[in-house]
Amino acid sequence: MDDQAYDTFENARNSARLLHADGIERVVLITRATHLWRSTHEFLAAGIQVVPAPVNVSAPNPPRTPLSYIPDPSALERSHNAIYEWCGDLVRRALVLTHLRQH
Repeated sequence: MDDQAYDTFENARNSARLLHADGIERVVLITRATHLWRSTHEFLAAGIQVVPAPVNVSAPNPPRTPLSYIPDPSALERSHNAIYEWCGDLVRRALVLTHLRQH
C-alpha cells in the first residue's frame, strides 16, 4: 500500500520500487474502468507488467422508451470522468515527450 503518492505517476513509481525489491514484476491493476488506460500506461512506464482489472464498468441500458434518450445526472458524471481522463492522458503524454517526468 502506497500512502505517499500524490498522483498515479508517483504511485506507479513508488510501487515499482517496492515490488522490484521483492522480485515482483507483474501485478493485477485494480482501478476504475475510466482510469484504467492512463494508470496502465503509468505502471508500464515504471517497469511493471500489468494485468488490467477494471471496476465500476458502465454499461449502457438499452433504450426502453423515448424518455430513455434524455440525459440524466449519471450521464453528466460519466462525461465528466471521460473528459477528466482524456485531459489527464494528454498531460501524461506531454510530460513524457518533454521528459519532465522520469521514472
